[in-house]
Amino acid sequence: MAPLREAIRDKLARENGLNYSIDHVTVGCGAKQVVLNALFASLEPGEEVIIPAPCWVSYPDMVRLAGGDPMIVNCPEAHGFKLTPEGLEKAITARTKWLMLNSPSNPTGAVYSETELAALADVLRRHPHVYILSDDIYEKLVYGAARFATMASAAPDLFNRTVTINGVSKTNARMGWRLGYGAGPIELIKAINVIQGQTTSHTSSISQYAAIEAIAGDQGYVPEFKAEFEKRRNLVVERLNAAPGLSCTVPDGAFYLFANCAGVLGQKTEAGRVIATDTDFAMYLLEEAGVAVVPGSGFLASPYIRISYASSISELTTACDRITAACTKLSQDKSSMSQGTLLKNTISKNGLAHVMAAHSPLSARLVEEAGFDGIWASGFELSALYGLPDVSLVSMREHLEMVRAMAEQSSLPIIADIDTGFGNAINVIHAVKQYEHAGAAAVVIEDKTFPKVTSLLADGRQELLRVEEFQGKIRAAIATRSDPNFLIIARTEALIAGLGENEALDRAAAYEAAGADLIVVHSKQKTPDEVESFVRAWNGKGGIVVIPTAYPQMNEARIKDLGKISVVIYGNHAVRASVTAMKDVFARILKDRGIHNVDKDIVSVEEIFRLQKMDQVKANEKKFLA
Repeated sequence: MAPLREAIRDKLARENGLNYSIDHVTVGCGAKQVVLNALFASLEPGEEVIIPAPCWVSYPDMVRLAGGDPMIVNCPEAHGFKLTPEGLEKAITARTKWLMLNSPSNPTGAVYSETELAALADVLRRHPHVYILSDDIYEKLVYGAARFATMASAAPDLFNRTVTINGVSKTNARMGWRLGYGAGPIELIKAINVIQGQTTSHTSSISQYAAIEAIAGDQGYVPEFKAEFEKRRNLVVERLNAAPGLSCTVPDGAFYLFANCAGVLGQKTEAGRVIATDTDFAMYLLEEAGVAVVPGSGFLASPYIRISYASSISELTTACDRITAACTKLSQDKSSMSQGTLLKNTISKNGLAHVMAAHSPLSARLVEEAGFDGIWASGFELSALYGLPDVSLVSMREHLEMVRAMAEQSSLPIIADIDTGFGNAINVIHAVKQYEHAGAAAVVIEDKTFPKVTSLLADGRQELLRVEEFQGKIRAAIATRSDPNFLIIARTEALIAGLGENEALDRAAAYEAAGADLIVVHSKQKTPDEVESFVRAWNGKGGIVVIPTAYPQMNEARIKDLGKISVVIYGNHAVRASVTAMKDVFARILKDRGIHNVDKDIVSVEEIFRLQKMDQVKANEKKFLA
């Protein structure tokens, strides 16, 4: 009705500095319907919508329902769960139609400042085909020094490319009224109204009349409303940060906390059940403590839980007491944490795990002492150790025993390079059982035929399996693992085989659909361009693993700028460094006709004793030998 649209028009002008006629305003059955209508009215099949994650659970499925492709951009906690200009630039393609922004955010409470929106606007100006959908439903629930800003006012030149969406369910606390509204370009609003008219017609007239008062009436209650929410927020943040295994940043808006629960993963309940995922933890809190939270996986971010503080102080206090007690009951024995859980926690905490190759228990110890996050049990390095080419000559038994020996000497998670899985899906089943039992955190299986040829060999034979056959290997591995955090990592060699980016992307998507936790993409080009292009185009949920052996220019800064890479593996530098050092020392000894000059430049025998743990031998001799 016109009076409601007039009230919305006046509100947008008064509070946001946005000037519309009532013909630029649409009203729907909740803000969610207005979002969906906008997508249905504008998307052609295959057009893309950029969605920063963590995100509201409905966004990706709304895009799919409207025929589009959601392009998820992971926004880590280290970035305040917010999209950066660099992340936005990398996500935009010729097919991008929309950028969806939700500030304050559900589930994180993150709030984009006017400066941050202006920085995103600088990127958007270079891409005039991209529209902005600004979901402002939590607009007035902003706390402390934070200030609300919306794109159409932060970047007035983008006004005609922006749809601003709001409603009465949050600040006005009228969830059941089902009334949301949007304002934007008139042609889009007309198309939205056509869809609205052919679906739900309109929200109830009772809700529309009530919304006029909610929007245009006295807003004097809002400061008190906000102050009460801020008080509750502070209480829950303090209590959660005191709970064992949980950590929580202070959100600037909305009424949610997005708490990191990585510290409880891998621990055991009193019943002996391992908390392997944030979903496991959420179920544990529900069953053990009677507290309902939402796992972060539903918002495309793990391991987190979302907690609403839109409850009374007494209810929140009771809930926090129960959560703390439940966390305290979990086993604090870190030895009970699986290696896969350790690796996943490292990725979650740091955003990027640095993994160094090793080929022996001694090199595994050196990897740990150097400070790396994990060990790459490299098939190439082990083949070199035996003086053999990397063409599937080293047996599974030989590689497995080396992994087992490494695990005995290092506490770091080990990623086992099992090449093609030593055969077909039946061989993979056997291999996964054995490597998990040996103490590995993950296995990497590649989509080459067996026997393989090493990837970086010039003019080497590079033959790939049919996609369906390799999917069978991945499904077999997933079905076999006993620990859901034992990672199954699929490696596509499509770029190595010269089949191009599209084939690599198609294969990676198929392998993820089969259950792969992470995707390795490899290239033998001398620059990172091919891999970086793949990463930018990747639209999967899982992270990417890179092995920049052939393109050492791909350092940590470049990797982090891409934003989708979870693990970097330094694939053969241990054996290459060993060969370099041995060749140098051997040549000097021969040249000098003795060891008198070289001895001072190599580690002492005492250092080897330390690495061999001879101090423990001496202590045991003193303790046990008569």
